[in-house]
Amino acid sequence: DAARRLPSPRSCVGALAADTDPELARRLVEAEALRRVGRFAQARDRARHLAVDAARTNHPALELRAALLHAEALYDTGEGGAAVTALHQVIELASERRDDHAIAEALVHLVSTHAAVANFGAHETASRLAEVALHRAGGDPELAAMLAMGRCRIGWRRPPQEHDRGVVDCGEAARQWRALRGDDAPELAWVANQLGMLAVVDDRHTEALVHFQEFEERSRRSHGDDYSNIDVARVNRATALVK
Repeated sequence: DAARRLPSPRSCVGALAADTDPELARRLVEAEALRRVGRFAQARDRARHLAVDAARTNHPALELRAALLHAEALYDTGEGGAAVTALHQVIELASERRDDHAIAEALVHLVSTHAAVANFGAHETASRLAEVALHRAGGDPELAAMLAMGRCRIGWRRPPQEHDRGVVDCGEAARQWRALRGDDAPELAWVANQLGMLAVVDDRHTEALVHFQEFEERSRRSHGDDYSNIDVARVNRATALVK
């Protein structure tokens, strides 16, 4: 995951042009690296302090990036309510800077955050706004796939009459991840898990077992036998077997 999430080397070319404080830039890179390797609490705390320091020293571009990283790390540490508040603050900050891509990125993360707590109304609103923001920003295939995944994630939590929509949303997420990374895209494991959850809540338990088996196999293929997703897949398969 850490290697896959590294930014393109091209993005480093002008990394210090907008904000000329190399010390703040170094701290941002370190905080981003901590998040990539799963040290979420450290990334959260460092990003928070960095955003304050960047604002105090008048480095708005670094402040925006640090604020977004802080919001993402709050989500990673399970602080959903705080993540929503932080993402709204990022959207305000990005709007002041007229940074359309940052607005889109924050809205896409907001979609996933609302999905995690089944906040349907807010999820729907954020989803529509994210789509508009992505278009305005000129598009971004990875953010578009993340948005599709955010829509997929809430599918099994919807009322039964809307489960067909969840299947369609997850199918679209799978299509976009395949287009972006090919058939071995690690994100397809999570799509399979969401389809399994939809099958469980619809009492299609045999079908659910197939999806959870795919979730486990894809997780093992992309990350090895010790990956935590494999335990998640086994718990979900056990749930389907019990039912």
